[in-house]
Amino acid sequence: MANRMTPQERERYEALVTEFRRLVNGIPRWDVREGPDGQPQIVDSLFETEIFRPCGPWAPNLVRYFEHVRHDPLLKLLALLDAASGPDTRRSALDFLESLRLLPPPSLRPNRG
Repeated sequence: MANRMTPQERERYEALVTEFRRLVNGIPRWDVREGPDGQPQIVDSLFETEIFRPCGPWAPNLVRYFEHVRHDPLLKLLALLDAASGPDTRRSALDFLESLRLLPPPSLRPNRG
């Protein structure tokens, strides 16, 4: 039987999910579209305005990333994180959330006492 999350780990997990939700809710929904010059651009799908144009040698990788990591899949990921109930699942999710660096590591967080 796997070890359960400690109360501190559970609190950290919930804080990280909250920060991830804030991150996702604070970004626009976007699409990757061809700009007037034929180059790809990232466009706010609600207001139909350009957010930015990937350029340089990493442009193809950025376009690919933004084609796949969109607002709706991020919302589905949040639902998955909310539904994660098993200790192994939560530990894996905790590792994922920690890797996003949404909050400083526990040793660097200021004491609130």
